[in-house]
Amino acid sequence: MSRCQYANGGKVDGFTVRPMMIDGESSCRASAATAFYYPVSGRSNLRLIRGSALNLIWNEQVCDEKQALGVRYLDDDRNPQDIMLESAGEVILAAGSLATPGILKASGVGNRSLLEKLGIEVRIELPGVGEISRTSRT
Repeated sequence: MSRCQYANGGKVDGFTVRPMMIDGESSCRASAATAFYYPVSGRSNLRLIRGSALNLIWNEQVCDEKQALGVRYLDDDRNPQDIMLESAGEVILAAGSLATPGILKASGVGNRSLLEKLGIEVRIELPGVGEISRTSRT
């Protein structure tokens, strides 16, 4: 059996050391929340909204560039209300390797022919979005 150089690369047959987060204080495996969220959870410019489903990145034409200026989301699965949040700075989409491509596609970012077939307005033509992953939500 051969050693797989990159766990997330094209050739995944073999064995490898899996990348993971280690807490510097306890030397134990850390979750994404422990490693990234909890240390900054008190920041005034960060808000975690639970029980919500992001359904669209809002794109605008800005200086000949497409730029996400905010997000739309449904605030509650039981009584959905469409809410728009605008950012005073940048929008960072970090929904994981499975959810991010679906959000991008629903927002009009992706392969033109696929988006048009789904009836989604093309905002940014970017072939390859979510096409490698077989488990993307869209």
